[in-house]
Amino acid sequence: MNPFIRKARADAAWHRVGLASSFPDLGSDADGARIAPRCKAFHVPRADGTCEPGPPEEADLDLPGDMKDQVLVFKYKGNFHAVDHSCPHSSFPLSQGSLFDIEDFGIVLSAGLTCPKHGWSFDIFSGRSDRGNYKLKVWEVQLREPVSIDEKSEAGEMEVWDPGETSLAKLLSTLTTTLHPTTYVFATISDGAALPPLGEIQLLFRESEGITVITSKEYATANSIEYFFPCKMITLNVTSSLEAVGFMAVLATRLATANMGVNPVSGFYHDHLFVPLGREEEAVEMLRQVAEEKRRETAGAE
Repeated sequence: MNPFIRKARADAAWHRVGLASSFPDLGSDADGARIAPRCKAFHVPRADGTCEPGPPEEADLDLPGDMKDQVLVFKYKGNFHAVDHSCPHSSFPLSQGSLFDIEDFGIVLSAGLTCPKHGWSFDIFSGRSDRGNYKLKVWEVQLREPVSIDEKSEAGEMEVWDPGETSLAKLLSTLTTTLHPTTYVFATISDGAALPPLGEIQLLFRESEGITVITSKEYATANSIEYFFPCKMITLNVTSSLEAVGFMAVLATRLATANMGVNPVSGFYHDHLFVPLGREEEAVEMLRQVAEEKRRETAGAE
């Protein structure tokens, strides 16, 4: 598991890319850290029609063709990684590159990948480049227990899975919502003042002026806490990875057309919208309409 990037949602569109034993551990043998041919590249299914839906198709490393939809999967010093196959600077296949440790005074801090075309390097955990503003897209990788009984017979064998769906249209088309019954409020508490107990805090954020807290209206009233923006929380449930850009912006913009202010909050697993008290049902219906529109669009594009 890659611990340095935000996880994809639990219900993401994941794809099996092979058994863990089929990926040699690069950098741990005499062949050093040259990636090809000891890696795999896949055409990842997208919702925009560039790849047919279904399991990912393995690409030819010698003749990769169009790499726009390709993800490179490999194992380096015990960790599995997945990154875009195409170098974001030169569009050269990164499978032809080499891996190295990023060190500071002999201490290994991270790992990098060097593109052989111009010598640019990228951190394979964060995607950051060693020069310029180019950034390599980094994907999460999961190891799972094999479903097949034959594969389970191999001691310690695991499957490698990689997320595939980043299309904003597809993301929106799979949207469902959960409306929570609690009425929440926003409050600010000065530094040093007593905070509500953890069980009463929905969100806590420290700023230089004070600490912002989202808690229940019931708790704030009972404890004489001055509050504002009574609201309801809507949790957004989607089937995607977290790579799509603009998801929350589209939803906030749609609600704004109805003159509805919204406070979006992103948690580790889900995004949430805090909408004005009394307008929560209206907001849920508008979000349902967005999902329905995108389902029709994606169906028409297939």
